[in-house]
Amino acid sequence: MIKKIILIMLLFISSLYSDDVSDLKHYFNLKLNNILTIIQDKTLTKQSRDNLIIKDLNSIFDFELMGKLSIKRQWRSLNSYEKQEFIKLYIKRMQKSYSSKLDNYKNQKVQISDILKVKSNRIIIKTKIISDDSTYSINYKFYKPKKQKDGKYKWLIYDVVIEGISILKNDIIDFKEFLKSHTIQELLTKLKSI
Repeated sequence: MIKKIILIMLLFISSLYSDDVSDLKHYFNLKLNNILTIIQDKTLTKQSRDNLIIKDLNSIFDFELMGKLSIKRQWRSLNSYEKQEFIKLYIKRMQKSYSSKLDNYKNQKVQISDILKVKSNRIIIKTKIISDDSTYSINYKFYKPKKQKDGKYKWLIYDVVIEGISILKNDIIDFKEFLKSHTIQELLTKLKSI
């Protein structure tokens, strides 16, 4: 009897794992195809293209969480205006960064190479970007919030790792180093100038 209960529980857990992974893979592929279609549309201006892509990315990226994590301890010391301003500027910076990367797109193929469910609320989608002369990896780290956020998918990207370099960890290091000798106001000023 106990063996049957354990077997049923394992089958149930396995089906939950499979559903999460397959749902996320389907949604990720949908977003990826939408973005590639937008990039390949030569009738769009750069500004129109970027706006459409950013709108698409906003539903799957948690830029707010990325911003909060990027300044870690300092986040708690900010007043509500500074928090709002930092998040607004961080999002603008990230969107500008993605936009500049899109300018380098030259019909490369994007392929999902693996999907790992590392925790019940964490999944990594590993991709390869393949061109005629090179291949490089981009891993997307997702988490599942306890409560789905308005206008967002149920799984959200909180970090992107390009060829082993984490965007989030890089931001943490850069901001920590900057804040050793500057104030948060100076950081906000710097972000405004980007």
